[in-house]
Amino acid sequence: MVLQAPTIIPMSGIASYPPHRNMLLLLFAALSLVSTTFFLLLPLESSLWYLLAVLVMLVGVSFETSVVAMNAYFPGLVKEPLGVI
Repeated sequence: MVLQAPTIIPMSGIASYPPHRNMLLLLFAALSLVSTTFFLLLPLESSLWYLLAVLVMLVGVSFETSVVAMNAYFPGLVKEPLGVI
């Protein structure tokens, strides 16, 4: 949480700007996906526990930042007319 708060608060303002929304969402979702995939490559018996700790922090920050970028789409969705329903 100590790393997420300083990252999420500035990203919410950047994600509110429409040209950056899609890029931020895809970038941080891909970063979270790649970091999570590295968990499968590291054996449990290895001495790389410090790398695992860094990966856990990277996954948490990138996932929460991608959620913030995804939530930036909600105001645009609400403004659309209800003709689809």
